[in-house]
Amino acid sequence: MKQFKSFSMILLLLVLVSCSKVVTLNFEKHLYDVNASKIVWIQLPGYSEEMPMLLKLIEQDALQKNPLETFNCTGKAWTYNLFDLKPAPMASFHHQITGSKNIKNSCDDFINRPIWDLLSSQGFKTSVLEKSANPDEEIFWSKCKSQNDFKKNLSYFHMAKASEPDASYFHAEEPMLKLEVRDYFDRACQKSSCTNSLFDNTKMLIEKALLKEDKFLFIIRDFSLWRALEKDIKNPVNIITTLKEISKILGYLNLLREENPDMLILLTSGQSLSVEIPLRVKPPFNSSPSVYSAVLARGAGAENFCGYFQHEDIFKRILWKSGYNF
Repeated sequence: MKQFKSFSMILLLLVLVSCSKVVTLNFEKHLYDVNASKIVWIQLPGYSEEMPMLLKLIEQDALQKNPLETFNCTGKAWTYNLFDLKPAPMASFHHQITGSKNIKNSCDDFINRPIWDLLSSQGFKTSVLEKSANPDEEIFWSKCKSQNDFKKNLSYFHMAKASEPDASYFHAEEPMLKLEVRDYFDRACQKSSCTNSLFDNTKMLIEKALLKEDKFLFIIRDFSLWRALEKDIKNPVNIITTLKEISKILGYLNLLREENPDMLILLTSGQSLSVEIPLRVKPPFNSSPSVYSAVLARGAGAENFCGYFQHEDIFKRILWKSGYNF
């Protein structure tokens, strides 16, 4: 009896010790094995982890972490497919959203089943907000009419001029009562340039529409950095402007995540470009894309995005608890 009591005390102490253990990821408290029900996925071509250094040069407190530096987990996606060692960002993102390596940059690519079609069976609503994409970089090509099933279950928000006279519109200052499966065009972008920012539209769509849903996937595709890297690589003013806006969006998302522990914040790149050190080198960017692209994650399920993998594996890492048979 005495031995049984001693054993019980030891067992109780072990339980108490295990319960008091603080589980962390990158020195931040983190809940493992959580199924994300709110996913915000930023696709930012050209981005690399060195770029927040540019913001530190113009900020007063260089020691304070920028929101671009607050991710829990850093991964590297190997940029190649069956046809190209360093495919264009559009191809990399297509790998990510379909899980397929067989991307040809043709209408055949849209035969693949996208991630939002799989998530819709689990009650997810998916929206895409897209800025500064050329026609061949959009998440779906209008010329590929025969593959329209690719857009099924997708609300597609364009920060661009409407292509049809009877188009549907949205505006950051107007109510968004319900997400519908259709194309929307930003009313603030129907003249020479957009008068609303990516941040304005991101905040509006999340607060007025997406947070009303139990589960959502929100993909923010911003080609502004890529456009600036193409044109202004010797003058990084526009590059810094884009980085500031993405940083502002991430700051907002980090506050939102504190109230929503089931939220995953994901940033993926395609054709990452490295910043040359020292920064006085002209131009400050390496014009040759890296073989690896940046993958950054914070929140529910972030632990699954650490390490080295391929672009199409991001698809699996988002769906890891979905029950989908890969």
